[in-house]
Amino acid sequence: MTQEADVRPHLGVVAAVGSWPRDETVVARAAEEAQRRTVPLTLLHVLADPADEADLDVLTRARETARRRIPDGRVHAAHVSGAVPTRIVGTSRRADLVVLGAEGGSPITRLLRGEVTANVAARARSLVEVVPTGEGVAPGAPRVDRVVAVSCRDGDGEELARVAFDQAERYAAPLFLMRAGEEERPEVVGPLEAALDRWRPVHPEVAAEVVVLPGPAPAAVLHQLEPSDLVVVMRGAGAAYWGRPDGITRALLDRGPCPVVVVPPGEAER
Repeated sequence: MTQEADVRPHLGVVAAVGSWPRDETVVARAAEEAQRRTVPLTLLHVLADPADEADLDVLTRARETARRRIPDGRVHAAHVSGAVPTRIVGTSRRADLVVLGAEGGSPITRLLRGEVTANVAARARSLVEVVPTGEGVAPGAPRVDRVVAVSCRDGDGEELARVAFDQAERYAAPLFLMRAGEEERPEVVGPLEAALDRWRPVHPEVAAEVVVLPGPAPAAVLHQLEPSDLVVVMRGAGAAYWGRPDGITRALLDRGPCPVVVVPPGEAER
């Protein structure tokens, strides 16, 4: 049964789908996350034209794909109308995670999709995972061989490490906490090691280490990434005001070859 997403008390993992089969990877990844978190999966489709049967078919196909992965009735579907980023951001208030696709297709599509992705990543209240889609991307959930947490500024290490350790444990993957544009000095490495030490006792099975890259950010980080990585990055306290993440976070969303999880600022900054 189709229903409005924002009347549900808890939406679990939300997969924002806009076209098919381009967003098959988004649904597969969101279904995998819902299974790992043991929460519901909500498929969200913002209708540009409620009378467009092709638009309605997108959600039907997404639901069929999701239910092959989650057969126990924990899949819910929602058609909503309105501005795409606004509706997705509104849904994030009752979600653990929102998964959506990175830009793909024609230059115009990439521009429009990129702006939607950036706006959601900048304003969502939940974690946001942006997944590569389009030509050259294999269908199905991306493989995760390691988690790379990217520290963009002083003071973001502990919250970054908290989320990254959680992801690394879910995927049984090692964790690398990276900082670019710095020399490997005690004043740089120390706070990052302290952030890892804070969460190591909670996740003793996760191997974690600090990596300091002397090259300029974001190029130095992008050069290290593989399609099988999962990147975790903070979006910055001012991102919601400007409607887009800044600096390295936006570069990772635009140019990263792998899924990127964007972490909102702490409750005091929201």
